[in-house]
Amino acid sequence: MKAPSLLRLSGMLLLVLTCSFCRKSSEGDEVRVNMRDYFPMETGMTWTYKIVAGSGKQEPVSYERVRWPMSSQTVVMATRSRFRRALHGNTHEFTLKMRVKASALRQGGLQFPMGAELEILQDEFGVFENSEKVFLASTNVGEFMGQLVMTHSPDGMGSPYSSGYGYSTESGYSNRLLLAGIEPGVRINEKGSVDTLAFLGVGMLPRNDHPLLHFERIVGPSERKGIMDFPSTTFDDEILDQSFTEETWYQEGRGLVQLVQKRGDDITMMWILTDFSQ
Repeated sequence: MKAPSLLRLSGMLLLVLTCSFCRKSSEGDEVRVNMRDYFPMETGMTWTYKIVAGSGKQEPVSYERVRWPMSSQTVVMATRSRFRRALHGNTHEFTLKMRVKASALRQGGLQFPMGAELEILQDEFGVFENSEKVFLASTNVGEFMGQLVMTHSPDGMGSPYSSGYGYSTESGYSNRLLLAGIEPGVRINEKGSVDTLAFLGVGMLPRNDHPLLHFERIVGPSERKGIMDFPSTTFDDEILDQSFTEETWYQEGRGLVQLVQKRGDDITMMWILTDFSQ
């Protein structure tokens, strides 16, 4: 593995490593792993997930930092929100189905070397209901970063206008780091953000005999100072302001196969890949 380098990209200052590394095979041999292979985005690829969401104490939440063009400056708004379909008191199962629509030279406000626009075919839980467009984006030279990018309407929920901070004439965009070529245990984040990511190493899941890349996202509690950080609803602020974690597992050639969100010791949401095609 080559020596770490500093990379500043889209406002991020990260300690990153090469996009490939070695893991042990079942026979004990070293196998070269290319992290790009765990974040595929070929046109036509289709993922179907079963989402199991809790409610009450086990209610899931979301967190995004959205950049809004405002006159001569860009305003960053960190929004914590609830899923309205989880407000009915019972645990439910939902389907999320999406496919790669086409490659994308620009991904919202980003222009990564590799990008693809996703088409949301079915979104029963409303994961992307407040998004105009959804993209995958990654670097493909040297260091690796894989991101989820979403654009947001200036008239939509969580916009500066809806929150009383003025009006943006352009769509905003959020970019969430999903994978990064970092040493296991190293935690990275965008400057000023409570949203951090760590690579936990190569692991396995029950009923999946493939080696998987294991990451952990931690979103810290709301500080409500310095940056516009507020819930998108006016009730149950305590739930919205608490920290939460998301553990994710990625399989070579398929991408994300499982996500587990927790608040404390309580599991609040799970994504399980039930079908994949290309």
